[in-house]
Amino acid sequence: MNKVSAVINEQEYSNFLSYEFSRDIEGLLKPFSLTLNIPEDRRVIKTGNNRVVIKIDGESFLTGFIEDVLETDQQDKSIVTIMGRDSLCDLVDSKLGAKIYKTPVSFVELTKSVLKALNYNVVDKKTRFSREGDISVINNYGDIAILEANDDVAHRDNDSAFEVIKRCADKRRLILNSDGDGNLVINKIGNTVCDTVLLRYRNNNESNVLTSKVHRDDTNRFHKYIVKSIVTGSKQTSNATIDPRESEIITKGREGGSSSIINGTGIYYDDEIRDTRVLTIFKQVSNLKQATELAKWEANIRKTQSFSYDCSVIGFRQNFDDDIEKNPLWQVNTLVDVEDEVKDVFGRFLIKSIRYAKDNNGTRSNLTLVEEKSYTESLFEPIVKNPRGKREENKVIIDSRPEI
Repeated sequence: MNKVSAVINEQEYSNFLSYEFSRDIEGLLKPFSLTLNIPEDRRVIKTGNNRVVIKIDGESFLTGFIEDVLETDQQDKSIVTIMGRDSLCDLVDSKLGAKIYKTPVSFVELTKSVLKALNYNVVDKKTRFSREGDISVINNYGDIAILEANDDVAHRDNDSAFEVIKRCADKRRLILNSDGDGNLVINKIGNTVCDTVLLRYRNNNESNVLTSKVHRDDTNRFHKYIVKSIVTGSKQTSNATIDPRESEIITKGREGGSSSIINGTGIYYDDEIRDTRVLTIFKQVSNLKQATELAKWEANIRKTQSFSYDCSVIGFRQNFDDDIEKNPLWQVNTLVDVEDEVKDVFGRFLIKSIRYAKDNNGTRSNLTLVEEKSYTESLFEPIVKNPRGKREENKVIIDSRPEI
């Protein structure tokens, strides 16, 4: 188990001195780094169109390209480190210029359109007969709400090609990743719970966590969240008002073109944070209700993401069973239970990112966990609750008047 191999130009390599590759819920790409003794035929280790398939125990983990090669001397031998990313790196790096997409459009069709514009060979479903380089958009989410004009389905001049896809995915709460064959996969926030529990107890030989650390950071949290609902366009309703102090920001547009005005304000309070911290956000939303929902969601997400737990475990799989079917890899976007007596962390958490690595100490999985509901809180079910003894209940204010 935990055997890593890489197929480069139909040649398989496995005796690596070290390697590292990772996955993250918030990152589409899977970067990788492999270090090995320089092979006799150096021509196989080169950048450009050199496709790489990295496998774990024979199963494809990523398909990508070599982007960086570093040759160095180490004692009495020469070694080479090859670095790169999976095959969707061109989607993230490329820029298509300003472009507006016709709406209404499905998220899948929008994604395919962007990929085709970059000359990806998009196919409906990859099979074993598919050509090398074919890519599919795999929807594991299910029904995704159709994108409308107010979802900002457009590229700006300096946007990466991926920007419009990411922006629309965030609005629909979609998780985007690549699979082992290089396809773009659309997922829901995970609800699968690992069978294995992460354990760290003092003087307990059953503990599987080698090291751990806890990070609590409230620097991105605020007491008062204000979402200004704005409407853009040259034709505006006459009953909307603008705070004079904000007119320079809100009404500034292209000369002779459209401007924006505030048509309402949504407010939400997090009473766990001191009241001198205030965050104002300007959003193009349809109505006051959406502005208020966004204020709630902003508070919820910032609270849950203020905590993280990092730990290191042996190997890449959840247990030591020789039957791989009964011993899955640690995967991002899955839930895991933690019992860490040393750091006083107990509960169920979401695996946000994983770094798989091999060095002189052996193979390790380094996991970063966040609160279970970090990416799932409904806009209608705020988790920021009022602690006992506070002066007042958390509240939502809908006010069509300008904020004073």
